[in-house]
Amino acid sequence: MKRTELPTQPWQDLAADLLTPFPTGEYLLVVGDFFSRFFEVAVTKSGKMVSCLEAMFATHGLSLSIKTDKLNGLQFVSEEFEAYLKDNNIEHRTSTPLWPQANGEVERQNRSLLKAMRVAHSEGRDRQKELQKFLLGHRSKQHKTTGVSPAKLLFGREIRSKLPGVEELRSASNDIEVLDRDRERKQKGKDYANNFRGVCESNLKEGDKVLPQKPKSDKLSPLFEATPYEVVNKQRSHVEIKSPAGVHYKRNVTHLQKNDEDKSQETAASNPKWTLSKDPETSQKEEPRVSTQHYALRPRRNRQPERLKDYELG
Repeated sequence: MKRTELPTQPWQDLAADLLTPFPTGEYLLVVGDFFSRFFEVAVTKSGKMVSCLEAMFATHGLSLSIKTDKLNGLQFVSEEFEAYLKDNNIEHRTSTPLWPQANGEVERQNRSLLKAMRVAHSEGRDRQKELQKFLLGHRSKQHKTTGVSPAKLLFGREIRSKLPGVEELRSASNDIEVLDRDRERKQKGKDYANNFRGVCESNLKEGDKVLPQKPKSDKLSPLFEATPYEVVNKQRSHVEIKSPAGVHYKRNVTHLQKNDEDKSQETAASNPKWTLSKDPETSQKEEPRVSTQHYALRPRRNRQPERLKDYELG
């Protein structure tokens, strides 16, 4: 007996096999990784290998080699398949004809896969759903030979399944540099967007009356509803409002405008000098005083010509 030497990295050397068509005319292309024992399965009716492999390689990357059984699928010896492997610099290895043991890694997996499909067919269950359940269980379960799950060897992490395990306990990421860079870039984009849009903190609270934005029918139509709605709940930028009829809606805070009555009350509370006193003698409104302490005075340019310096301009 001659054993296959284990590759040095995952998804370098692959084995592929094509299962005979089911009664519905569907083929199953099974591709296994010799290193991680991770299997990909593609369902196809046309039996075209290239389109199925392209989807797998787009997820995991191109492999260095792929091993097939020529007698088990004429698609593996087609000109299209050979040209695809040559264009992507993938070595095509073939097993000995009439000797399936030479491609035993994928052949053993096919046996378990077909057994699950037979059980699903006999019980009248959806074969596609049962196939996905089978793959999830195989990828997340500890392999007897390697001692770890195929997902762990391929992705470097455990994948979550229905079975309880330590992977459900969330732990801090070990890549501190990625976390710091992500946090820094997000904060930079947030500051830029806030400054560009002039964002300010919303002062809406429960019980306020607001006017929701209405769909624009034409350019002369009003932007907001005429009837005020009541704010029922507010969480960050998400606001739940209630119409006069009692119907609840969820809107973003930017789609709401505070009612004029509430705005006038807030203005009066924040500017007491503008309010009218109840005393008739002091009911005069104070004149607003414009303060220039926040404005820089612009220097004036002397517009008087040099030849007229002895004269005063009127």
